[in-house]
Amino acid sequence: MRKIILCTAVVLMALNLSAQTITVSLPKFASEEYVWLLNKGTKTDTIQRGKLDQSGRATLLLPDAQKSYTGMSSFRFTKKGGGLDLIVNKENFTVSSASETPNLDNIVFTGSPENSFLVKQYKEQSKTKTRLGLLQGLLTIYKSGDAFYVQAKTELAKTAAADKQQQSLIKNSPLYAATFLQLSQFANELGSYQQKQPAEIETLKQDAAKYINADLYHSSLWLYTLQSWTSIYRDWVKNEQAFVNDAITLLKKQYSAEVLNGLGNNLMEICEQNGWENSKMQIAFAIYQSGTLPNPTGTLAQVITGFAAVPGNKAPEINLPNGNKLSSLSASQYIILFYESGCGHCDEEIQWIKKNYSELTQKGIQVISVTSDTDERISKLTMDALPWTEKLCDLKGFEGEYFKKYGVIGTPTIFVLDKEKNITGKYAHLSDANLLN
Repeated sequence: MRKIILCTAVVLMALNLSAQTITVSLPKFASEEYVWLLNKGTKTDTIQRGKLDQSGRATLLLPDAQKSYTGMSSFRFTKKGGGLDLIVNKENFTVSSASETPNLDNIVFTGSPENSFLVKQYKEQSKTKTRLGLLQGLLTIYKSGDAFYVQAKTELAKTAAADKQQQSLIKNSPLYAATFLQLSQFANELGSYQQKQPAEIETLKQDAAKYINADLYHSSLWLYTLQSWTSIYRDWVKNEQAFVNDAITLLKKQYSAEVLNGLGNNLMEICEQNGWENSKMQIAFAIYQSGTLPNPTGTLAQVITGFAAVPGNKAPEINLPNGNKLSSLSASQYIILFYESGCGHCDEEIQWIKKNYSELTQKGIQVISVTSDTDERISKLTMDALPWTEKLCDLKGFEGEYFKKYGVIGTPTIFVLDKEKNITGKYAHLSDANLLN
């Protein structure tokens, strides 16, 4: 199968008002279907779909809405697989190859100084690493007094000096290609932190504030870098609060709303994957308090919305099935149970309420339940077995109105309200509320 194996960059630097264009010329892939994507954190935006013409050419047009984009893009063949990784940065150019397997040795860039730099650096780094490895290997074969040992050591020093000069060139270059190379190096070092000394690992932790930025967000390295960074706290530091503190410090950087929203949601997902519920709430609250993200989306939005439903605040309004509202009810206390049918812990809470329902009602405690069920038949079976009357299900799952209003992202979640509908507690286990004492 024909595949293009290429990790390179295309950078658009000419600041003109017309649409940025990339001309692709791959004669061996004539009539192949493609898709062109921009990288944005863990997601991609589809910019263009099409088919190379009979000569293997296509023109990619970056819309005005994306003209400020700087970062990686992916040109992929949808049926054959493979493709080109390209950097977009305000420059019009042509990329071509007459080969059935385009790679750094046969790809030609016209009008793209950045790509010329990037390809050159890729090739030089590859040669340098190979040479360093060979020379280091020779030093293990010969004894220090051998002529070959002395010669190999001299060559090793020269190669190491050349490598240092090359890294300095990359570090001081203003090109995005150079930035991408540095991001790649940082990601690789994070991924192999177990092989480093404690002081080196500490440096990697500190460097995260430098490298976790918009350039990384628009690269293909975002998720891998975040996961590797998190693993240091989980597996080496073994301190969840240290992760929270550094994550909050990271969030204080000047991000665009898009990058901050993406980073916030990724941190929510990371906390959920590791079972760090308290950390998730602390990080989300830090974003909420900062006021830097007025319109969050996704899980982050749900968590932040839930800060309105915290002990001490008035409970968000609920429209009940019989036409009543939560605010119009009259009881001494209220239990609002968010559950999902088939959830083991939810069943335990439901059974506790059913077992103690008579005593609860005698104390003037009214129960309201909201389910995340999306199957009407299953939802009805569960609700029909509940002895209370106020039962809601909109079949929208965790995207339902009240799951969002109350910031519920896991079940069971239980709120207890006082007579005035003020939230007095939020629980995973209702027995912790001491309602029957």
